[in-house]
This record gives sequence, C-alpha cells and structure tokens, in this order.
Amino acid sequence: MSDEQLQYQGKWGYTILHRAVDKNAEAIVKLIARRCAQEQVANCQGYTPLHLAISGGRIKITRMLVNADFDLSAKDLGGRTPLHWACSESRRDSNFADIVQLMLAKGADPSVVAKFKENLLHVILEDNLKHNLTILQMVIDVGVGVNTLDSVGFSPLW
Repeated sequence: MSDEQLQYQGKWGYTILHRAVDKNAEAIVKLIARRCAQEQVANCQGYTPLHLAISGGRIKITRMLVNADFDLSAKDLGGRTPLHWACSESRRDSNFADIVQLMLAKGADPSVVAKFKENLLHVILEDNLKHNLTILQMVIDVGVGVNTLDSVGFSPLW
C-alpha cells in the first residue's frame, strides 16, 4: 500500500488508519501505524487516530500509537490533546491511568489548555472521581495549576 493510499481521506476525513482504529482492528493498526506516525491526518472533527483510539476506549491500540510516537500535542477542534482525552476517559476506565503515565513519560505537555482554557484538572474533575484519583495525583505532581481559570472564570475546584 502506498503512502498516498494510507493518507487518503474519505468524506469525513477518515483515513485507513482512522477506520482501523474505529473498528478495533489491532492487526491492521499494528501493520500501518509506524508508517502513518509522521504524517498524521485529522478527520473533520480534528481527531487523529490517537484521539479516536482514546475516545473509543481502545487501550491496546492507544498504547500502540503512543509507542509509535504519534503526536501527543495534536489538538482536536475543541483544543483537546490526546492527554486531555485520556484524562477524560479515565472516568469510565481506570486503565487509562497507565496511558496518562505513558503519555507523560513520552513528553506530553500537561500544561496545555483546551479551547475554553480548561486544563487537565478541569477535565479530570468534570465528573465523579471514581477512577480518577491516581490520575489526579499524577497531574498535580507534574504541576498543573489548581487555580487556573477556564474561559468562564471557573477553577478546576469550582
């Protein structure tokens, strides 16, 4: 398969890798991920395959893409990075604590704020803390500000 074919985007901006991630096709992702890591393409929502893997709760594929050096600073249309998404997904799945730790170890910037100035703590504290205590501690340990105000003027502790 040529690089041009791998980068081809359909109607909604999906590439073959987007589709493979969406369908949880681990073997296909493994086969083509390294070839796609340098030229990541976002779909119409600004999601790279890494954003999709995280939002779909696909832990194994997420780990594959992070280890293939997918861009951890890529922002979707809401300004959220894969790290924002991993913190958000931790509300549903405690396994995302390992993903957050891996992303931080790989150089993900914990200080990035999204479109409405929400930092990682805003994202973590949006919902209950059932699975988030480990991630909350990680994010505080790397210095994400508890007094940072979002675009409405709320701190994460509001």
